Amino acid sequence: MRVNGHPSMSDQEKTKVGSVMQIIDMPESHKGWIGAFLLVSEVKAFGVQGFVHTIIDHDNYSQAYTRLNWEQVHWIGQSVMIPSSLEERAE
Repeated sequence: MRVNGHPSMSDQEKTKVGSVMQIIDMPESHKGWIGAFLLVSEVKAFGVQGFVHTIIDHDNYSQAYTRLNWEQVHWIGQSVMIPSSLEERAE
């Protein structure tokens, strides 16, 4: 939930490693990120750090990492599958 365009405290409180956030605001030079789903790898006081999972082909993928302020993301839910690289951080 957003209050006056800012994330509610409950969104910040429930965000943890493995949370899924949707990117809702970016600078003009990064507008291609808007609408993408971000998997949170770290929760920070300013916001979150995480990555967008990108499929290259049927066998390969990449991860585009970014850091975002709370005002740039909206909490969607918790991932049911966390990549092994994040499993230790989620516990």
